[in-house]
Amino acid sequence: MPYTPTIWKDGDLITAASMNKIEGGIASAQTDGSGGVTMEQVNAAIQEAVLDSWEGAIK
Repeated sequence: MPYTPTIWKDGDLITAASMNKIEGGIASAQTDGSGGVTMEQVNAAIQEAVLDSWEGAIK
């Protein structure tokens, strides 16, 4: 099943469900090669999402 990315918006909360979806997408990309992105790109996207969420919570 193809991964459907989440469209994150300022103020969105990072939940266990959203992190599990990311983890599932990473696992699928590693096993079937359908991801088309490097792990460095995945890690950068996760870091950006977390930092954006924290910044939104601080405001």
